[in-house]
Amino acid sequence: MQIAQKIEQPPNSKKQLPFLRRISYAVLVSGALLFSIFAAAEITLRLTNSGYDTNFFSAVDDDYVTTNPFFIRRFFGDAVEPRSANIIHFSSDKTVGRYRIFVLGGSAAMGVPTPNFNFGRFLQVMLELAYPEHEFEVINTAMTSINSHVVREIADECTEHAPDLFIVYMGNNEVIGPYGPATAFETLSSSLWLIRASLFLKKTFIGQWFNSLLTFADGTSRTGWDGMQMFSENNVPADDSRLDRVYRQFAANLTAICRSAERVGAKVLLCSVAVNLRDCPPFSVTKSSSEEECKNSRDLTNEISREAIETGHYSPQWINPLRKRLNIDSQNALLEYLLGHCFLAAGENQNAFDAFVRARNLDALRFRVDSRINEIIFQIAQAEKRRGVSFVDIEKSLNVESPGGICGKNYFYEHAHFTHEGQYAVAQTLFKKVCAQLPAQITAGKRQQPKAASYDTCALLLALTDLEKFRAIKENLEMTNKPPFVNQHFHHKRASRQRAQLASFSAKHMAKDREWLRTIYLSASQQKPDDLILQFLAARFLLASGRTEESLPILTKLSATIPNNYQMLLLLANALHRLGKRAEAALNFQKALAASPDQAMTLSEIAAAHLQAGRIVEAIDYGERAHARKPDRINTMKLLAIIHFNAKNFARAEKLFESVHAQRDQDRFVIEKLIFLCLERNDHNLAAKYAKEFLAKQPNDPLVRTYYAIALREMGNIDSAATEYEKILSGTLDDRDPLKIDVKKQFRQIKKSHRSKAQQGEETQREE
Repeated sequence: MQIAQKIEQPPNSKKQLPFLRRISYAVLVSGALLFSIFAAAEITLRLTNSGYDTNFFSAVDDDYVTTNPFFIRRFFGDAVEPRSANIIHFSSDKTVGRYRIFVLGGSAAMGVPTPNFNFGRFLQVMLELAYPEHEFEVINTAMTSINSHVVREIADECTEHAPDLFIVYMGNNEVIGPYGPATAFETLSSSLWLIRASLFLKKTFIGQWFNSLLTFADGTSRTGWDGMQMFSENNVPADDSRLDRVYRQFAANLTAICRSAERVGAKVLLCSVAVNLRDCPPFSVTKSSSEEECKNSRDLTNEISREAIETGHYSPQWINPLRKRLNIDSQNALLEYLLGHCFLAAGENQNAFDAFVRARNLDALRFRVDSRINEIIFQIAQAEKRRGVSFVDIEKSLNVESPGGICGKNYFYEHAHFTHEGQYAVAQTLFKKVCAQLPAQITAGKRQQPKAASYDTCALLLALTDLEKFRAIKENLEMTNKPPFVNQHFHHKRASRQRAQLASFSAKHMAKDREWLRTIYLSASQQKPDDLILQFLAARFLLASGRTEESLPILTKLSATIPNNYQMLLLLANALHRLGKRAEAALNFQKALAASPDQAMTLSEIAAAHLQAGRIVEAIDYGERAHARKPDRINTMKLLAIIHFNAKNFARAEKLFESVHAQRDQDRFVIEKLIFLCLERNDHNLAAKYAKEFLAKQPNDPLVRTYYAIALREMGNIDSAATEYEKILSGTLDDRDPLKIDVKKQFRQIKKSHRSKAQQGEETQREE
């Protein structure tokens, strides 16, 4: 029996582990192996510098912090070039008693089209003048096209730098920004958890490498930043189920921002978002299911528009027809917008406001915050009130101060970006709220809340000159001179108004006031020598006005203060080049390239700097190098075409413009140059063809129609040319518009030519 037992259970046999324990050990070993592989790969990639820093802030040295130009790549992906942030430079150790405010948001909070004059800048001046014995610091971290997924990450980093207050002004980009349903950037999932996991993975170099592989496998190449045109086909109707996800994720991200602030004892001002209701027609209309109903709506809008052009105003008589049409075509944003104007004409301001709000909410291209987003902002502010969160109703404040109680061109350039008066109005509203929650050590001794400084006082201290206003209008006109803006109802009316404003800032006026402008810039910068934005504005003005030697010390100091800012390095290189210091200039151009997150983009900017300085040979060299790096990038191609155009290399310029036109056929600037080049070589048929094709989609463009008339005239089609001139003059061009003045001259010439030919014909008949 014992022998049998020994045979059945040999002395050296091992007892087997339970099945579940074996599985657990296998999982642990596999996990450890995977972690080791991951760690080894991560270390290898970091040693070979095969990734990028994902932090928003970057240390300049042991004492100061600036921004990291590579930060945004984690959200926009490798298919879109990086975006720049505002000039930021602050001490990592906050001085005792200094009150530090961080502004969070997208392009409206950033201050587009002139970020150096955003509402945060106005607010800082107001606070400094109201409490001169205390220090205030307003740091604007807002960026173009970002939404709450990005702002949440920025807010987390801001908490590491001793914030006292957060001002959150965002909501316009929730649909079009990263992970939104209409985005041109990164898309992933309806799950916020998966989005957060993806963003965490992309903080690692191996995650970045893997993402680059996916982009490469997709066949996607990085393209030039193309503004809102990038989203112009991405419609999201008001009844789209994906909007529920947008609202849910926005609320979660906003709550997370408030909780981050609470953890470090900072307060939060959540702001409702104001947009242009009265003077911004919808970008895209959701079509009715029936083609016949679409036509009926279109016919009605055309009839109302024709009358508005002829009479100069909308008529209340259209209220009932519009209401009847909306009973059938209830999702038509343009009908609601026109109804709003007709109510305004009837003096029914509340009905007008409601119609404009509905038009905004129904706009299928969702570049503006809708009512639901603003409701969420209010709800989160109420829910987080006990955690130090307050609500600031910017939307209501600006509407109350607007004609008829409805925001429009009085505060906005276009759909959502503030004029300088708009920036001041936002700052004024914020000033009251900020003062109301300042700590006792700041407000002690103040019996009542101080008044905000006037607009003129702020403008003087911020160096907001006529030159800067000119720059803002010019930047905005360039931005809105392409889709989706050109497709808006009465776009040409806004463009005409802005061209007239530009004309008012004449070259003669600017030349006459150069010395006065110099005084303004230098006075502002000398009063606050640590304000880098004021230093930058002064240096830029001095360089542009030919005072290169005077600008050099300022630019040298700026470049040393924020050495990773390639734009400062470009300006410095430009100044050195003008002074004949070619070797030093070349060195700084190379530094700018090394500091840039996108070398092709920086090569283009160097080319543009050379072009602006009149150095055509260098501009061509850098432009061709940029084009060689990114041959498919539209903006690089367009710049090179402009350089060759200025160099009178018309054949090369035309070929490049044609390549841009093939991908961007509604770019008015490109069409203008192509038509000019065709006329220059007497190819009037092709010039007319380009103009006619463009006008088929943008019939209200007076400049291209002028070129069309010229082409027809040169082809001998005098009657057709005269008809085109009449269309231009009967449009809504302002009488002060230089284009209208020029068209009148051309029309007089064509009439004179017409009469001359008629007289010749009569004389010929008499002779016969």
